[in-house]
Amino acid sequence: MVKPYLEDILEKKLPGHVNLDYSSVEVNIFTGSIFFSTPSISISKENQHSGALTIDLEEVEINDIDYWNLIVNQKLDIAEVIFSRPQIVFEKSEAVAEKDIKDVQLLKTTGIETIRIKNGSIKAKWRNGKRNLQIDSLHLKLTGGETDPEIINAKIPFRFAFLYYGFKNLRSTINKFEELKIKETTFSDQKFTLADLSLNTKLSKDQLSTQISFERDHIGLKLPMLHMTNPILYYEQDSLFINVPNTDINGLSVDIFRDKNLPDDMTYKPLYAKVLRNLPLRIMLDTIAISKSTVVYEEEARHKTKAGELRFENVGGQITNVSNFSSQEKDLEISLVSSLMGKGRLALNWAFNVNNPNQRFVASGSLLDFDISSLNDFLEPNLRVRTEGDIQNLYFTIDGDEHTAVGDVKMRYHDFKFSVMERDKLRVNKLITLIGNLFVDDGSRADENGYRYGTLQVERHQNKSFFNYLWISLQDGMLDVLSGNGKKETR
Repeated sequence: MVKPYLEDILEKKLPGHVNLDYSSVEVNIFTGSIFFSTPSISISKENQHSGALTIDLEEVEINDIDYWNLIVNQKLDIAEVIFSRPQIVFEKSEAVAEKDIKDVQLLKTTGIETIRIKNGSIKAKWRNGKRNLQIDSLHLKLTGGETDPEIINAKIPFRFAFLYYGFKNLRSTINKFEELKIKETTFSDQKFTLADLSLNTKLSKDQLSTQISFERDHIGLKLPMLHMTNPILYYEQDSLFINVPNTDINGLSVDIFRDKNLPDDMTYKPLYAKVLRNLPLRIMLDTIAISKSTVVYEEEARHKTKAGELRFENVGGQITNVSNFSSQEKDLEISLVSSLMGKGRLALNWAFNVNNPNQRFVASGSLLDFDISSLNDFLEPNLRVRTEGDIQNLYFTIDGDEHTAVGDVKMRYHDFKFSVMERDKLRVNKLITLIGNLFVDDGSRADENGYRYGTLQVERHQNKSFFNYLWISLQDGMLDVLSGNGKKETR
């Protein structure tokens, strides 16, 4: 009696764009259980604004339906729903206007105490062909699930009290050029763990240069392990919030290559405060600890000479107050140390307020015991300059915003010399080198403590990154130290 009634409801009450097939259904009215064998659900794109969806399952169990609450209070309460071996295939359409999106019509408030997914898989692709996603071995447990006629049409169509999930072998083409892979991930209210993440440009360096019209980074990123403790995931005012007290990043390796033979990309590059403000979710990461990491940056200079390389080894430190909450008043602070080219100790301290509309920042740092000649492999192909000498101590402070930066530099160094290379970068231009060294102090004319001083004042290139901004600021200050009067200015 109940089984035909259920089948009639599923046939007549489901929307026209939703189709449900199954080989058999078993109903136990005494236990309030329903069992579907090999069900298949398909949602066509006609009323599914984000695309077409197909789910094939081994079985679905619905346990302990509260009939009394359904009859008396018009609320559907279910103790548990189990989806076994779901294979989810999702094809995303192009974006449509919100006015064209039809609301989902849910007649009753629905609560499900526990939802489980056992050994599922996901395949998603975008019709423009630029993105796709695949996940294996998906396991999920959600408790305290609830929705109603209003909530179901929100960006997050349900509420929940606890979420656990884990998956293996994520592969995603995130755009035309880059691919993301994650070997394994688990998430609960106590920890989030990610193992073997990689983000790589799919093409080789030479192949990428033939496929792009403007400069673009060739990326090779590897992260063996990431840990987050006590992550909190919740929603408020139709937005997703993530709050994590502690995050540990160990052994991160980043290789970036840029072909300077291509034209500059002249599009506007926002500073990080604006990038964080514009994220589609709200985050609060109290402390991020970084250890035993490496960053390598290469530039292939114009005229196809050998690529110059900058290496930052044994990078470590911490980042605090990473938040785009509108109520956040504390500055985001970054404190890192590394070994520049495996030789000098480089320290960087950098702070900014995410909610500052002018994107103001303050950066300071130091470089100790550095042999300048170790930079020649980078300076020669890119600036046609070869240097020699030692920087014993270099300290800098930079105060800037979206448009300009000012600051101070002081250096203690000796025997500084430079040579200007010919355009073929094989010979020294002796005349320009001689004239240049006449205007550059070798470090002998310093104060009683051995320091020379300089100031900096630069305008930001709006189409360049923050690190380019930092570099041209430091470069301006160092040139003033080397070629100015070397005296400390009183402000």
